Amino acid sequence: MNLAKPTDLQTRRGRFFFWVGLVILPVFWVWWMRPPYFSHVERRAGWCWTWIYLKLLLYFHEPVGSGVQAALQGWQVVFFWITLVLWLWLALRLFRLDQIFFGYIVLGEVVTPVIHLYLPAFKWLAALLASPAALILMPVLPAVLHLLVVPVREWRQGRRMMTEAA
Repeated sequence: MNLAKPTDLQTRRGRFFFWVGLVILPVFWVWWMRPPYFSHVERRAGWCWTWIYLKLLLYFHEPVGSGVQAALQGWQVVFFWITLVLWLWLALRLFRLDQIFFGYIVLGEVVTPVIHLYLPAFKWLAALLASPAALILMPVLPAVLHLLVVPVREWRQGRRMMTEAA
């Protein structure tokens, strides 16, 4: 019994990010293929790719492990960029491009000239961001907000339909 695929997977952007995610980190993405709206062939291909990916990871463990030490030196930068990309992607999911453009203009013309008045109040922020726990948890908030976008939209649509019916 195949149900209709989710609407996110029917868009070009949704399919692109799904398959990019499956290529980069199949262990996580293959679980998204478990529902019945994926065909048996698609699910089997996802599991086979995950198995091949894990085998390659185990086979190349030594060369990859030696490079991990060098990569750990820049983990703060990695978490910063992950957080920044998640916030930008969330903005693109929630707002139209014209809203983002005008928000950018307001930010540049209204907020930036007066931000120097408030900078001394944010001294605690530098100390907070220096802790490893805060840097690891930085991407969590935008990631949770991404997970809430669709349920909140469905909830709002249901409420709107209930008020129109009344």
